Amino acid sequence: MRDVNLAEMRQHYRAAVVDSEEHAQRLVSLGAGAAAAVLLMTSPALGSVLPVLWLAMCGALMTGAVLYRRRFHQQLREALLEQQLQMHTRIDRELWDRIGQMRPLPQPLQQYVEHFLATYNDFKQQVNEDSAVELGQVQLIQARDQVLEFLDLAERTGRIREVLDTQSHRLADEDQMRLRQLFSEQCAGLQDLAQTFDRSLGNLVVAQVLGSELGETRIQDVAERMREIEEEFEHVKQSLTVDS
Repeated sequence: MRDVNLAEMRQHYRAAVVDSEEHAQRLVSLGAGAAAAVLLMTSPALGSVLPVLWLAMCGALMTGAVLYRRRFHQQLREALLEQQLQMHTRIDRELWDRIGQMRPLPQPLQQYVEHFLATYNDFKQQVNEDSAVELGQVQLIQARDQVLEFLDLAERTGRIREVLDTQSHRLADEDQMRLRQLFSEQCAGLQDLAQTFDRSLGNLVVAQVLGSELGETRIQDVAERMREIEEEFEHVKQSLTVDS
């Protein structure tokens, strides 16, 4: 399983947004400059022989530039951004956007999220490599939605933890108790989502086994893989429970 660094991904996303914007702007400007150069080069020939045609070309290019410049710039920027993101970590663009917008998370919450993302990414790669199992694509969509839900809940949990760490001296005892209780409930929600996620991925692997002809060898692989997932999450689950 490839390690996932949430802070590094967030930093890369924001840098890629700026970089793709600058590259798109330069390319669009270069295209506008090329169009202007064509007009200037054709001006001596067409301007004297067919002035009406040359003026029509000017008008068409100017109108097209105004109407399509913004749309082309946006499409170009998105294509450049997608390319830079996938070169770093191949996950869904929707997940990339969500990670890029997230606030920094406290440890071990960040570690919990990183394990979650790494597990999803690992299984996604397995499904994409196993073209014989069409059901896997449907379950991957469901898994992606679970990851988005997990990220939302993790960010809310992180905000509560941040308040407890930085503002607890300003809170009344009752408010502190209420926030700690809410934090514990949020952590329990994260654990529930993780368990649901594990079960979904387990069903996916079983579907792969049933769709293959590898028999007991694959079933042993499934048991080993699910055991690895359980061990990977156990440490961070215990850390969350202790810190809460």
